[in-house]
Amino acid sequence: MISFTCWHFNQELILDSVRWYLAYALSYRDIEEMLQERGISVDHGTIHRWEIHFAPQLEKEFRQKKRKPCGDGDSTTEAPAEPYQSKGPVEVRLPGGG
Repeated sequence: MISFTCWHFNQELILDSVRWYLAYALSYRDIEEMLQERGISVDHGTIHRWEIHFAPQLEKEFRQKKRKPCGDGDSTTEAPAEPYQSKGPVEVRLPGGG
């Protein structure tokens, strides 16, 4: 588990900022501006320190909880699908003898 003791800001703010930086093409200054729009004053250098400190820990947590693929991929339980074969032209009859 990731420890957030001794950090001035709350856990949710730190995780959101790091996630925004890692998931989207945002700079530290972009994230700083986004937080200022929400009334939170954080320097872009602080966000950089959060990313350096928490990104490896988040990746480790993610990799531990990531689901492993099922089976070995060699065997299948489904029968192979048969290709569609046309039975010739379809005759269409319109009502009214047309």
